Amino acid sequence: MKEIYLGTDSGATTSKTCGVFADGTPISLKLAQSSTNSQLGTTTVIEGWIEGIDKFLNANGLLWDQVRGVGLAIPGPYQRYGVLDRSANLPAAFAGWDFHADYSQALAKRAALLCLDAPQRCLRVTVEGHATPLVLPLKGMYPEQLALHDFLKRLQDEALTIARHRQLLWMQSAEAA
Repeated sequence: MKEIYLGTDSGATTSKTCGVFADGTPISLKLAQSSTNSQLGTTTVIEGWIEGIDKFLNANGLLWDQVRGVGLAIPGPYQRYGVLDRSANLPAAFAGWDFHADYSQALAKRAALLCLDAPQRCLRVTVEGHATPLVLPLKGMYPEQLALHDFLKRLQDEALTIARHRQLLWMQSAEAA
């Protein structure tokens, strides 16, 4: 599974998302566009940025679990890092908005974090900030008889299965909407 880095260029009305593989190769020359809808407030803007990432990932057959970094270009000026000041092309209410904190929080909810809990012999899956132990009922999995590399490979395969299942459920929910 190739690691990827994504970037979003946010304007007052439209945001564009694209990305590269870890080696710097472009994933695609086509940008995913989403509505910024700044007139509807900061929550809607964040949702638009996440929607742009979702569109880009889906258009290119990629998963959230491959994302290793996300960048954002948004017009200033800034009060300080990640906090907007009054901008001519954004609503006055955006002055003082800590978009860095809000966007980071939204991104954390999308990512699924997997952590091996060896003493409990389980995989701890964290989705939307909630950790859940997941016992791995893999056929033929006897950790004491596997080399560490083989054991970790099986865990990685299970994590990919979970990620694909999540993406399938998300796609089905989008089709139903």
